[in-house]
Formats: sequence, C-alpha cells, structure tokens
Amino acid sequence: MTCRRRPSWRLPTPPTRRLSSTAWPRNPTPNGWDALAYLHWYAAVGRPAEAYVALGRLWERRFGAELVAHWGTMLQCYVDRPPRSLGDAWDLARMHDLVAPSTLALPGIRLRHYAPSLVGCDRWFLHERP
Repeated sequence: MTCRRRPSWRLPTPPTRRLSSTAWPRNPTPNGWDALAYLHWYAAVGRPAEAYVALGRLWERRFGAELVAHWGTMLQCYVDRPPRSLGDAWDLARMHDLVAPSTLALPGIRLRHYAPSLVGCDRWFLHERP
C-alpha cells in the first residue's frame, strides 16, 4: 500500500450550494494541529488533547505534516517532507499505529507493510474509531 495507490483520496471541498445542515468551523489558531484541542477526535477519548497537539506539531516540524481535514474519527494530512529512509518511516508507522490503531487494524495492514508505504508519501490518513 502506498499513497500512489490511493487515487480516490482527496481533500474535502466546500459544497457548491449552501446547506443548512453543513457547518464549516474555523480554527481559532493558525496552527492546524491545534484543532485537536477544539474539535473532538475519537483517539483522544480519556486522554489529554495536548499530547496529540504536541505530536502533530512534532510531525509538522519533522516532516512538514499539515492537518488539512478533521472528521472526528479520521485525520488527513499533507506532508511536505515525507520520510526518506525506512528507519524514519518505521518510527513514524509505529507512532501512527499507537495513536490511531484503526488505521492499520481495520483494513488488516501489517506494520511491516505500512512502514515502507510511508517513504516518500505526501499524504497521511489516520483513522481511529470505536
């Protein structure tokens, strides 16, 4: 599995017509990862949101990861500097699995297959659900 094999992955686009049931909240901070402190993410149930904000900021500094969509159980990111080595990708894959185990568990992906797919991958999709 690599990011190149997921052509259907797209960023959300605003609706072309106004819908009364649709809300587009604005993040009250310039850092996208701070949204985890304001909008509930299922992976943070019973845990302090600050830890997830700090982890996101670490990914932003290290990989240029920008949080671009937050769906409550899913996070989508654009990545400017994806991992270039298998060692860095393995460390990142382990973090993804620890933070959002549904990312790998639900589709039945093993860590040893997920890690190499992160090398050079400019999009991340994290999934954690009940």
